[in-house]
Amino acid sequence: MKKLCKIFVDIGLAEEIRRVPFITDEPKFNYFLTIPKENISSKYNILDTFGQGFDSNPEKAKIKSMGEMLERLCLINPLDNLHISKFIPDGNFLKPSDFFCYSYEQHPDREEILKKLDQGGYRWIKSKNLKNGKYIYVPAQNIYLSTIFKDENSLRKEQISTGAAFGKIGEDRALRGGFLESIERDGIMGFFLKDWKNKKIYNFPTKINNLVEYLERYNLETHIFNATSDLEIPTAIAIIIDRTGIGSAVNVGSKTDVNFLDCIEGSIMEAIQCRRSRLKYLNTEKVSEDKIHSLLDRLIYWEDPERLKDIEYLVSQKGYINYQKLINKKMTLNEAVKKVIDKGYDIAVTDITLPEIKENGFETLKVTIPQLHPLYLDERAKSLYSKHFGEIKSNPKLKPHPVT
Repeated sequence: MKKLCKIFVDIGLAEEIRRVPFITDEPKFNYFLTIPKENISSKYNILDTFGQGFDSNPEKAKIKSMGEMLERLCLINPLDNLHISKFIPDGNFLKPSDFFCYSYEQHPDREEILKKLDQGGYRWIKSKNLKNGKYIYVPAQNIYLSTIFKDENSLRKEQISTGAAFGKIGEDRALRGGFLESIERDGIMGFFLKDWKNKKIYNFPTKINNLVEYLERYNLETHIFNATSDLEIPTAIAIIIDRTGIGSAVNVGSKTDVNFLDCIEGSIMEAIQCRRSRLKYLNTEKVSEDKIHSLLDRLIYWEDPERLKDIEYLVSQKGYINYQKLINKKMTLNEAVKKVIDKGYDIAVTDITLPEIKENGFETLKVTIPQLHPLYLDERAKSLYSKHFGEIKSNPKLKPHPVT
């Protein structure tokens, strides 16, 4: 994978990877940024396209940075292999209404909406359904981040990148990353929206304790929670608290993996990356709840020290789950996939790789599991229904979730 950084610079898709400087009084982790070459804008949309890599290992951070940029490039540039058709209920199409993730409370006319969605015409993309190994067509508006679908019925109120991942062809890295991210997003939405109780973890191994103690030197508290759903695939959430009034007050990271050690470490690193990302945007005004329309809005909302009182109900909890009881909760990727298939859920894998990337031995895949609960970043797209969790009642006491 080390060669990928040089390959895509040499063929003219990417600029040289840039190191983001360390910041005084902030934790010191390797942080790299990659952007596309400006001259490819004549062929591809590159607006707001970049990749961030954050890791204790500098080579891994560089690879993450390049991979994320290329993944994003694929997401915002639909291939020309889309099939236009109405939904045909013959088993070869995912049902459009399965993507509708809003409750009767939100839409009293939900039944009528579902019927309308299934009667509409869409652009479809051929994918592989891991549930049965057959090819299936998926609404492309739920694969790509693009405005070309604005003439279709919107199945969801927000396009989002969940399930997209980059990797070397033949290594299952992209499939693994996309699948686990889909499980992660479902788990964290259940954790916050359903207000799961007694999930705080304690008694960590040395590796995690050392990382937590390192963050404490910068006056950062780390609180870890188990966000594993009934799918039993290990998922962790890290909440990083800054009470100094100088940095972001609340940052959240999450991670799903096949064991809890990697979940917990990954969730902590993700939370710190979110904190560092926010530092790029200085002198921004506060954001009110009704103005949270993007990832950046959500970051700004939760950086306010006033938000500490809104997260205290979680971080003030005592440890409930002993990490030692989680050590043996491990599984292979195949076992994790089977957990989802046994629920009767679809797992559609879509190849969205741009030609120059595929020619050099890499791929971007988008894993779509419509029955799982989606992450939303825009409060106007708040999702209170999924086949997995059913109807979730709106709770006026809960603040907008802090996941970014």
